[in-house]
Amino acid sequence: MELKPILKQFQEKVSEKITLKEKGINRYIVKTPFIFEDGDNLVIILKFDEKIKKWYLTDEGETFQHISYFMDSKDFTQGTRKEIIENSQKMFGVIESKGELKININSEDYGNVLYNFVQCLLKITDVTFLERDRIKSTFLEDFRVSVNKIAEKKHLK
Repeated sequence: MELKPILKQFQEKVSEKITLKEKGINRYIVKTPFIFEDGDNLVIILKFDEKIKKWYLTDEGETFQHISYFMDSKDFTQGTRKEIIENSQKMFGVIESKGELKININSEDYGNVLYNFVQCLLKITDVTFLERDRIKSTFLEDFRVSVNKIAEKKHLK
């Protein structure tokens, strides 16, 4: 399939700012305006699988790698974080294999598939907020305890 119709759907359904940049055989970087919290761009690659003659989107493992910069990888493979990630994948039809997130394009609905993939990646990266919220609440708790200890010491003198 020619890329112009795919790009047109990406732009119409998701953002006019989307571009495609060829990087290898049947491999295109999907440049979007969507970013991780630290300002890095989401990594989205459009690939064509010759065996099954279908297009798919992949992050090539970059989303989980990016999350690992902010927390230990074991922290997002268990408990609440794991549930959030798995629920996000189910909600948007994204599969994970060895850290790589993928979504197959089974019809001519390229724009909606890209939209779902972006939504899934952003929702998955939200697990880093859980880490920050926990640290923030722990800090506030520790701060209150320290202030109370200081107040008690001054009161005892």
